[in-house]
Formats: sequence, C-alpha cells, structure tokens
Amino acid sequence: MVNSIPNKFSISDNDKKLLKDFANAFVHDPDSINVFKLESKNPKLYTVKEVLSILRISKPTLYNLFKSNELKPSKIGRRSFIHHKELERYLEQLNS
Repeated sequence: MVNSIPNKFSISDNDKKLLKDFANAFVHDPDSINVFKLESKNPKLYTVKEVLSILRISKPTLYNLFKSNELKPSKIGRRSFIHHKELERYLEQLNS
C-alpha cells in the first residue's frame, strides 16, 4: 500500500524540478560558483538577498509579499528562492 500522507520530508513536483534545475546549473558550469549571481547570463533562481537588491525593498516588505501570495517563493530545505519567471510575473503585474 502506498503512503499518500505527506510528511515534513515530502517534496512537491515543482520543488523537485527547481532542485533539479539548481543542481544542473552547477553540473553544466562547474567552474562557476556564482551561477545564481545577478551577473550571470540567465539565473534560474534568485536568493532573497538578490531580490531585495533588485526590487529595492526591505526584508519585511518581501516577506509580506510572500505572505500575501503576491510573490511566491520556492523552498529548498529551509531556504527560500525566487524563480526568475515568478519575479518577471510579479514585475509585469506591477506594470499593468
């Protein structure tokens, strides 16, 4: 019988894909530890610190955006990352 009850170690399919993308970035560019820095070609995930810098907002404001679901973070372990498409979606929403 398959256990369908999620536990604290369950990972959603979306998070699995993000984790795979995160790992693949390092496999394809092993010499670059700064794959997810803003200077990189096209980062897939931004750290909270990078998003704070991009949006020029405070940490409490960013976490309020998370809480109100205006900006949706992706969690890997206990860390929060923001997918570049999610950040683009949020910025587009601000412009309309």
